[in-house]
Amino acid sequence: MSTKHNTSTIFVYTIIITITLSIGFPVIVTATTPGTIYDDSLSLEYRNMTVYVPAVGQTEQGNTGVISTITVTIQSNGSGRVFVDTLSLAQVDMQGSARLAVKVASSLVRNDENCSIDPSSFDYFFVIRTKSPIIGGPSAGGIMTATVVALLEGWEMDEDTVMTGMINPDGSIGPIGGIPYKIDAAASVGATRFLIPEGQMTYTEIVTETIPLPNGWNQYQKTVTRNVSDYAMENYGMEVIEVTDINDVLRYYTGYYFPVIASEHSISTQEYLNSMKPLATNLLEQANETYQRAQEAFDTTTIPNRFPYYYRNQVTDFLNDAEETLQTSQDWFDKELYYTSTSYSFQSLINSQFVEYICTYYNNEDQAAYVNDLFSNASQLFETKSTEAKNTAINGAISLQCVGAAQKRATEAASYISSAEAYIQESDYFSAIYYIARAIQRSESIGWWLG
Repeated sequence: MSTKHNTSTIFVYTIIITITLSIGFPVIVTATTPGTIYDDSLSLEYRNMTVYVPAVGQTEQGNTGVISTITVTIQSNGSGRVFVDTLSLAQVDMQGSARLAVKVASSLVRNDENCSIDPSSFDYFFVIRTKSPIIGGPSAGGIMTATVVALLEGWEMDEDTVMTGMINPDGSIGPIGGIPYKIDAAASVGATRFLIPEGQMTYTEIVTETIPLPNGWNQYQKTVTRNVSDYAMENYGMEVIEVTDINDVLRYYTGYYFPVIASEHSISTQEYLNSMKPLATNLLEQANETYQRAQEAFDTTTIPNRFPYYYRNQVTDFLNDAEETLQTSQDWFDKELYYTSTSYSFQSLINSQFVEYICTYYNNEDQAAYVNDLFSNASQLFETKSTEAKNTAINGAISLQCVGAAQKRATEAASYISSAEAYIQESDYFSAIYYIARAIQRSESIGWWLG
């Protein structure tokens, strides 16, 4: 059973194609009403819908928000197959996200008492078009799932809403990155409402400020925490809403939602639990251990804290954030939402590792040599892990998703290596160490997914 609220619409196309099975070439005839199935003919019903998907594109000037489109088509007389067509370059994880989207959507529709559709009797086609050289597949998982549900159910979707967020096998919406860039992209197509994963209403970034001095000017960098909702409203008059699961997404996009009922068709498969729980457990343990080391190092290190830099205050912010995300990871783990738990463990690891590195830096007599050695180790680790990701074979749907996730992390690690190198050339070692920490943890995460 589902409940409906009013919403504006995205246009849905329905075409019935009748293929006559006869001697010679088949004749394809389009019609506006359902065809009749005969012994000597096959009627195929197509429904499709195009939705906007914000992405982060890479340019010579840096990252930027790019709007992509995904056209989802469902075809009757199918067998549950999933096809993905992408231009330009898309990573393997887009294919894994499409398959997972169909799996989650099918489970929801199958349990709807008001819908007689059998999702396994359709084939699913995803056509992705973007100006971005790289598409982050997982962050499109939520909207792909909602679109498949809407097509199967015959629902309309709100054209003023855009979202970002990955879909987990349990139906929850998982965390992603680059939200400010994606808000920029959503604004470019006139979106007035932007949906983001729960818990991502704030983000941290490094900013450069210029301070006037008696003999000139001085520039320094500091970390600041910003509010996503404020950014969207102040720049575009756009509302930002956090969503917890696919039901929240459907409510805002279609006005429908599924009542929470016991289901014999579990979305969270045992295969998913078996594959994700060990990883989540391992990362949570690593995050705990790294945080404890970072706290001890911080307590025994003298870090400059004077105008205009206040480095110790900045490091304190990183340590506090590491503790907060560590607790969040534990909360999600206790709910058996293992992918979300791993995401927060990873963020905690980055911040704790940065604190550990920066403390070692301030305790080192040759600080420049320490940073260069750290960068060299990070670069070697990246090369090793990224090569593994490129050469890993794919066997099955779970393997497809994991290899795709590993390749995506290799791309991110490469970006962090480049940023670290640029800051080293500017002798900004504080910022360089931050990006080295990100590069090392991202490179390590390649191995987690391949494992």
